[in-house]
Amino acid sequence: MTESKSQLKAAQAYLDAGLCVLPAIRAEKRPGIGKWKQFQQRIPTSAELSSWSWNDGLCIICGKVSGNLEIIDFDGGGELLPAWLKAIPDEIRDRLVIESTPSGGSHVIYQCDVPVSGNLKLAQRKTIDKVQTLIETRGEGGLFLCAPTHAYELTQGDIANLPILTETERDVLLEAAWQLNEYVSEAATTGANVSRTSANNSDMYELSSHNGQCASDHSHNTTWRTDRPGDDFNKRGDVREWLLKHDWVLDQPGENERWRRPGKSVNHSATLKNGVFSVFSTNAHPFEAQKYYSPFHVYTLLEHSGDFSAAARALSELGFGSDGQSNADVDISGIVCQGKHDRDDDEDTSLRQKIIDPGPFPEDLLTVPGFVGDVVDYTLQNAHRYQPVLALAGAIMLQAVLAARKVRDERGNRTNLYIIGIALSSAGKDKPREVNDTILEQADVDLLGNEEVTSDAAILTALETRPAILFQFDEFGRYLRTMGDPRTSPNIYSAITTFMRLFTNANRTYRGKGYADAKRNKSIVQPCACIYGTSTPRAMYESLTKEGIEDGFVGRLLFFETLTRPSRERRKATDPPERLIETARWWKHFSPTGGNIESVYPKPRIIESTDDADAIFDDLAQRSDVQMAHDESYAPIWGRAEEKACRLALIYACSCCKENPVIDADAAQWACRVSEYTTQRTVFIASQWIAEGLFDAKQKKVLRAIREAGTISQGDLCHRTQYLTPKDRNEILENLRLTGLIRCKPVETRGRPRTEYEAI
Repeated sequence: MTESKSQLKAAQAYLDAGLCVLPAIRAEKRPGIGKWKQFQQRIPTSAELSSWSWNDGLCIICGKVSGNLEIIDFDGGGELLPAWLKAIPDEIRDRLVIESTPSGGSHVIYQCDVPVSGNLKLAQRKTIDKVQTLIETRGEGGLFLCAPTHAYELTQGDIANLPILTETERDVLLEAAWQLNEYVSEAATTGANVSRTSANNSDMYELSSHNGQCASDHSHNTTWRTDRPGDDFNKRGDVREWLLKHDWVLDQPGENERWRRPGKSVNHSATLKNGVFSVFSTNAHPFEAQKYYSPFHVYTLLEHSGDFSAAARALSELGFGSDGQSNADVDISGIVCQGKHDRDDDEDTSLRQKIIDPGPFPEDLLTVPGFVGDVVDYTLQNAHRYQPVLALAGAIMLQAVLAARKVRDERGNRTNLYIIGIALSSAGKDKPREVNDTILEQADVDLLGNEEVTSDAAILTALETRPAILFQFDEFGRYLRTMGDPRTSPNIYSAITTFMRLFTNANRTYRGKGYADAKRNKSIVQPCACIYGTSTPRAMYESLTKEGIEDGFVGRLLFFETLTRPSRERRKATDPPERLIETARWWKHFSPTGGNIESVYPKPRIIESTDDADAIFDDLAQRSDVQMAHDESYAPIWGRAEEKACRLALIYACSCCKENPVIDADAAQWACRVSEYTTQRTVFIASQWIAEGLFDAKQKKVLRAIREAGTISQGDLCHRTQYLTPKDRNEILENLRLTGLIRCKPVETRGRPRTEYEAI
């Protein structure tokens, strides 16, 4: 086959794969047709392909027109490619398409499930006379020459069958390249602001200070004043609190801190070192990828939407820039987003650093393959109100109790979990419990416990006859409040301690209280007590206590919340599909090792996890450690995040394939995201409802009133907080403002201006 026919055949294959392929002039590295820019918006037709000459080579247009195609171009003889490949997880690396280039470099080629950015320089090196680019991308609007062009050879994969990476996977690739960067501009290393040079429209950056002055000021003042607010803030300011306030997460502390952008649950998006904020994520608004930011620039973008003049004025009011001296006499209480009034220790008015609400349960986590997903579908088909979050919670617990005492992971984790479904009154909380009852009853599987557990002895008695058991509680918030208060009901106060011990004893023998009468001593081998409770939001939130966090019970719970009340639909009840009944029966009769004594002394099947899955669990453990170090108050909650993720992943694996379950990357990723999200949500709820002293309780009640209203006028707020004296109300509002939890907005009216309050 001639070279021309070979290239045309390859071009047709690329076109069939949805790629915008054009003939190329190899020496000039550009398309070999006139008016080719139109093909940045559309792919050619087969007739156009056949009409062109394919003698010299072919190229592919990157970006949206080719299905969000992007390449990472390794130049400099490809010297950084081995180190980069080593930093990439095997699961991603093995899917990539790689080709060698005539210069000894390489192209790494893939598509993404979200739009990609324009070309980015990822790694550079300073030589004697120039800055050399060693790794860069070709993205939206870019193009690249490819095989079978002469001297371009595929070394892995097929361009006609590109992998489609998630945004997170793409970030992993870019981050690994960014870490190999050897050059940072002098402007960035001094901590000054750097901005894009317009003269050459390149990706290099030049020094610029702003500080509230117009650009013309700089042309006449080459020696910067040291007393301007922006310059002073660059020297003495700390942007960490501002990043945290705007939902950035400190992913890894140290000399070179790693930060994760809002909305992202894994990996990091920027670094902070020596006062320089270096961003490599292409989705980190208001920051741009491949740009370095000084503290003043970070503060300006986050707090003043890029208005440097307003930022300089605000910093000046905070004491920056007055004389360029030390910060010993500067009041920075406003800038660190904290405030404190002089009060007794038991009435500490300061709110901890703002804790971010992660928002509603992520929709992409509602889908679990296999049995759990089928139970969810059946529940929703029969529910009068569409509540997928509650349906998922109930289905997880059904799979959890079916697999109880029959499987464990390599670390010894079992399937026992405590999940609380939280929804408004009459919003559909009952249906998942009813479905679990129906499936277990029709499959003749006796795994349900009595809802009316009146003591710790009742719990253990139930477990003696059924060591694997699912307790389904309605109004769990009220039940928890009763268990937690010995004055209200001393008979069941100890039940909460029993449930805590059962949670951690599923992999060994549980021994109850010791009595002189040996017959009363209870010993249960590998008990697996599961809880699926439901509650209204207020009842659940008000049941939370500081003691409940400190003793670890709250940390053992997973909150599955849905705070909407969908419209009611008239549905006819149907029986569960036979496959659900058959699966429940399969688990009933599944015997990992066989033998008559297995029900008493079980030897569960060990479910292995892949290396990729283990790495995902380790990442969550590391992030949890960071959170625990950051705020010890919520360490008991974060300390259970990885453990709950391991149990969720085990349930996911059993749902996918009951005969041969494996904890793979998909199971680990889903489980870790669910655990991390619910942990963040639990911490947020606790921060809003659990008070430390009388003043803090009043303060949080006011903040909830503002948050529930969205925006509230001063008059309406006074009406809602009539229980407060004017002095206390004013003091609380001022403290909330100083801590950055509310903003006060003056509103012009025909008469006197009024003040409105808004939660931040």
